[in-house]
Amino acid sequence: MLTPSEAARRVETTELTAEIAVGSEESRIVFLQWGPIIAGALVAAALSLVLIAFGSAIGLGILSSSPTWRDTSPALTVASGIYLLLTALVSFGLGGYVAGRLRERWHPTAHSNVVEFRDGVHGVLSWAIAASVSGLVIAASVAGVASKAVAPC
Repeated sequence: MLTPSEAARRVETTELTAEIAVGSEESRIVFLQWGPIIAGALVAAALSLVLIAFGSAIGLGILSSSPTWRDTSPALTVASGIYLLLTALVSFGLGGYVAGRLRERWHPTAHSNVVEFRDGVHGVLSWAIAASVSGLVIAASVAGVASKAVAPC
């Protein structure tokens, strides 16, 4: 059985621990959170891959080996360029949005400008990681195809 002084000590310790835990919780939340940034980059890269595969399927469906039938027109060239531009905007935009929405609230009394800036920083970093990873994958793919296409001496 606890004496009254021991019970009081335990109550005081519990209250102090709760205050310390709350205080440490606020100090643990950092300005940049890499989890949401990487998640946004993965969403952007995945959506970009799906949309580019869809566009490639449509393009290969239009392709013909006949020189007179469905010649490559300037309209198809412009349409494919616009499609690639829209694919990049939509995929990276969604990745940035996901990164901004997944991050934790920094401080309850933070001004809306700070909140928007943090969302923007998370989105831009998500875009940068997705673009870098996509570029590395494309470079590795091209290098692999080029090494197979060149006959060894």
